[in-house]
Amino acid sequence: MARRRKVCFVLPSLNGGGAERAAVQILNGLDPNQWDRSMFLFAREGPYLAEVDPSIVITSADTASRWGRWRALRSFVARERPDLVMAFLSFFSALSAVRAAHTRAKVVFNLQTPMSAFLTDADYHWRRSWHKAAFAAVARVGYAAADLIIATSHGVARDLTTTFGIDPDHIRVLANPVDVDRVRAAIAEPIDAAILPPGDAPLIVAAGRLAEAKNYPLMIDAFAMLRQRMPARLCILAKADVFLLTSRYEGFGNVLIEAMALAVPVVATASAGTRDIVDQEVDGLLVDSHTPEAVAAALRRVLENRELRASLSCQAAASAEQFSAPRVIARYDQVLKQVAA
Repeated sequence: MARRRKVCFVLPSLNGGGAERAAVQILNGLDPNQWDRSMFLFAREGPYLAEVDPSIVITSADTASRWGRWRALRSFVARERPDLVMAFLSFFSALSAVRAAHTRAKVVFNLQTPMSAFLTDADYHWRRSWHKAAFAAVARVGYAAADLIIATSHGVARDLTTTFGIDPDHIRVLANPVDVDRVRAAIAEPIDAAILPPGDAPLIVAAGRLAEAKNYPLMIDAFAMLRQRMPARLCILAKADVFLLTSRYEGFGNVLIEAMALAVPVVATASAGTRDIVDQEVDGLLVDSHTPEAVAAALRRVLENRELRASLSCQAAASAEQFSAPRVIARYDQVLKQVAA
């Protein structure tokens, strides 16, 4: 029997977020008969800790010091000697620590967002203008030094090549896995009527962290315009007639696939990640103009056109299957084996 390859996923923590959830799902899904799986966390905390397969060894730095966390990761890699280390976030700390351990471990970055958009995100405060420029310069060097970069969408990959000059052959595009069966099972769970806006008008649902990148002001403005033309309700989060996503940018958009898996038609602002998920006019509508008028018009079109809504719903459920966890993790398995070989 062939030796199991040793793979370690490195993250700051398992606090709630798309990258953390994707990391847990991917590592859980890799075949334990072929992979010796481990996870290194700079801080052992977060709601996704409970979802990690019990057979996966979790090691943490157990110190608040950045230098201490870096040293702990270096020591871990030197001791355990994984064949492959995949970093989610904290890319350059992981890369430098692995290289300093002087092993043959391959380093893969898993990039979930277009970095050029991150550099302009108002939620991430750069204390000095040169800090942003320095980060961009380090990113350019660090991305090139990794053995491979996995991008969650073609838009994220294009951002790497056009903004940071990364060779396209150095990048693989792999979507995040979505547990489609789990999402569909959850629809049977009752919803507290107290959280639903009252009435029988069509219900628009949104979901996501309350962050600048999610652009909820655009959503509220578009909803206000829609209400001038027709009755409607907006909720964050419940069952829906339409799912709405108005992010300024998305590296992927797990929540879109979850809505589509439930045969809910989606309306989303066009961005790096949403273009890889939504097939325009087939399983959803993409809004190129990030304005209240354009978003409201797309919502009206779906809500007033029963035939279109039915068509989008039917195709959305089918489209979601391509992002199901078994299919995506099989692709991850293939790519990681190629890198580790």
